Amino acid sequence: MRCRTLLKKHRVLALPAAVWLLFFLTGLPCPLRWATGLPCPTCGVTRALLALARGDLRESLCCHPLALQLTLSAVIALHLRRMRPAAQKAAALLIGVTLLENTVFFLLRVAAAI
Repeated sequence: MRCRTLLKKHRVLALPAAVWLLFFLTGLPCPLRWATGLPCPTCGVTRALLALARGDLRESLCCHPLALQLTLSAVIALHLRRMRPAAQKAAALLIGVTLLENTVFFLLRVAAAI
């Protein structure tokens, strides 16, 4: 799928992705961390996935313990409409649990930063 088609299909993702890409390419930190000094809910996911790709599970878990689960949930969410109804319910439950876990992790991280 071409990039332009992907952005038309998922317009809601286009602006946050563009902001993130701008910060990434300029070497600036996460936009939320830059603006508030607090980590965002997904701070460390990119580093965690890169560490996992290198085979460094320990480093991956240190960067963000839910990185793989968040990534899989995002991929599932993009394909949710194509699934059968029973699979949609299971996938929605997995996504909900992942978001709840990430919220708890984020609140713990913010509490530790304050």
